[in-house]
Amino acid sequence: MIKSINLFLFDFLAKLTPIQRFEAARELSYSPSISRWFLISAGFVIVILVVLFVMVTFYRRKYEVRISQSMFSDYAKQRGLSPKQKKLLFNIAGKAQVKRKEAIFNLPVEFERAVSRLITETLSSEGTEKAVALRKELFEIRRKLGFDTYFTKSDTLLKPSKLNSRQLKEGKEVYLTSLKNSSIENIKAIISENTEMELKIKPSVLIDTSPGKRWRITYNFGAGIWEFDTTVFSTEPGLIAFNHSSEIRYVNRRRFLRTRVNSPALIANFPFSRKVTVETGKGSKSSEENENPETGQPGTKTDNISPPDFFPATVTELAGPGLQIETDENVDIGQRLLVIFEMKEPQARKNPEDNDNEDANPDNSLVENVEVVEEVAEVKRVEVSSEGKMIVAELISFSDIELDKLVKVTNETALKNSAKDDKEDQQNNEEATSSVNV
Repeated sequence: MIKSINLFLFDFLAKLTPIQRFEAARELSYSPSISRWFLISAGFVIVILVVLFVMVTFYRRKYEVRISQSMFSDYAKQRGLSPKQKKLLFNIAGKAQVKRKEAIFNLPVEFERAVSRLITETLSSEGTEKAVALRKELFEIRRKLGFDTYFTKSDTLLKPSKLNSRQLKEGKEVYLTSLKNSSIENIKAIISENTEMELKIKPSVLIDTSPGKRWRITYNFGAGIWEFDTTVFSTEPGLIAFNHSSEIRYVNRRRFLRTRVNSPALIANFPFSRKVTVETGKGSKSSEENENPETGQPGTKTDNISPPDFFPATVTELAGPGLQIETDENVDIGQRLLVIFEMKEPQARKNPEDNDNEDANPDNSLVENVEVVEEVAEVKRVEVSSEGKMIVAELISFSDIELDKLVKVTNETALKNSAKDDKEDQQNNEEATSSVNV
């Protein structure tokens, strides 16, 4: 039916001449009243839609807040928080500026940042006594939330996102810079005590400061230089107690002296895991058949476990944790290696009063202690030449004490090489002078 009507209209319009069509279009009347009512109706519909949108948004937001508060209360009850602690944690969530308040139960970094701001504000507005009481309450909340074990004290390099001032070891050297007085900067200090509550630092010189003052603490962590801003919590004679901070910033890589060495080494590919093929069938022995003949106890099959395959190499350059290695084996950038190499540490010259060992060391030369270093390294660069392959790798699983030892050996070896080069240059100059005279 509709198709028939469409065909009839199409045929009717097709029979009209262009002039007839133009005359028909001119006879269409324009009514201002119809246009005005159309605009009014459209505006009214738009207003209704806007009002409905605002109402839906408002009630949805209200519903989300009610659900968030309900979940926050449930989580607080599960963690065993008191009403006072619950209210305090709710304020902390607000200072952390998280979208949903209940998310603070699973955000230790944001929690620590908000706590630092809250303690600083309390110090400046209500004094040290209120801040001490607040910090004790926050310590209990941190323990109940399980955040006290999130930032573990460790000597090893951790992910930057988990770095926290609580990880700093007592006795570690740091540098203090005042954020208010630009003339006070890079003051050497030692960490005297580091607890969950505060970081006590003993500066090398007397510093005039007070609670609430902002300072920047810079320290070496592994192969990098890190810093964080914090505030003074309290002062004692010769000691300054700072608030902890989880906002640790990476500044730069530490610059290490580079020196040439010639240390034999063994290197092996050291991935996290490797695949092995295990054959199972009727011919495989059971644990009873694979027993220890001496003890008669069931043995343990270790056919699929084998030590790494080492290949020879030579460490030609040492720069703290950085190694330059010559080898013929193929390695890739980013590959983990197990490196074993000799590290010679120059010692003091022979004691002149010790005459018993004079024959053993007649030229009074330096005595070297040789240590074997076994460490995991990551390949940073690979260069291929006609003489072979040169690998630049960096040790990655050392402690601060071990890094200090690497730096010490590097510096002492560099001094030894420099003295040796000066001596050779002097001998060459003397030989050249003698040749000219002859």
